[in-house]
Amino acid sequence: MFIDTPGHYLAQTGLITNKRLMGSGKWQTWTVSKILADEVYMGDMVQGKSKTVGHKQVPTDRSEWIVVRGTHEPLIARELYERVQAVREHAAAKQGTEKIPYTENILRGRIFCGCCGKNLHRQRSRGIYSYRCIANDRMGVQYCPGGVTHLPEKRLFDALLAIIRKHAEVVVGTHAKLKHQDYKITAKKAEMTAEISKLQQETERNRVFLTSLYENFVTGILTGTEYHEMKADYTQKIETAVLRVQQLQSKQKALENQMERYTDIAKRLAAVSEDTALSALLVNQLIDCVTVNSAEDIHVKFKFESGFERLMEVLEDV
Repeated sequence: MFIDTPGHYLAQTGLITNKRLMGSGKWQTWTVSKILADEVYMGDMVQGKSKTVGHKQVPTDRSEWIVVRGTHEPLIARELYERVQAVREHAAAKQGTEKIPYTENILRGRIFCGCCGKNLHRQRSRGIYSYRCIANDRMGVQYCPGGVTHLPEKRLFDALLAIIRKHAEVVVGTHAKLKHQDYKITAKKAEMTAEISKLQQETERNRVFLTSLYENFVTGILTGTEYHEMKADYTQKIETAVLRVQQLQSKQKALENQMERYTDIAKRLAAVSEDTALSALLVNQLIDCVTVNSAEDIHVKFKFESGFERLMEVLEDV
């Protein structure tokens, strides 16, 4: 007898309609494990299995759970549930996983298979974390013909730190060169400020002229044709000047933001030394995503990529 997975069951009952939420239809080991450990099937209600720590959900100790027995009709006998837990605990103790502390997956949602593009799965075996592509397990055999099969986390982290340090040298060096061009940036900002002031003065004068045009038309100094032609000309001048001022102010702001951002990135990277460990904070600050083709072929997309180029574009596009 074949039992549908939760996703396919919900789709058949009409509770979900998005195909991406249905899954592949194949049972996953972690899903089965979760079901085997769930007290709800023997008629109990359990709350407080996890808590929020630093904006992330982490498991709580079993002693902190809130358990209310007999809240609903059980699907399995309590004796059977307890026998299953005993078997699972024995298997876990045999593998030596009970004494291994939980560590956060700091690359969650940021690390992908270079072959199929799916997320790499982090798994633990005998206390050692590693990453692998499980697309073939979930999507079907040969879905990913060249995916990562086993990449130890330590080896991955060492490679990422080496890549970060390499980029740090480039960014910090570029920032040092940029500091020598402070005069150019200051001059560019002053030039934009002067043009803004000039345009604002011209706009004010043109608005005064526009007002006087109507007075001249009313008093008969200007004909209707002359009035409308001159009004259109001054109106166009005002609109053009206002638009130019807005563009210049926007570029001034962009220049300041890019300078602040690039300086901040340079400071962060300058702090990455040989003793620096890869942490969740470092990943969140610097890394957009990681693509792994193999242990020797790892690509990192940084959040600061093209930062210097964007800064130079703002400097030149005025």
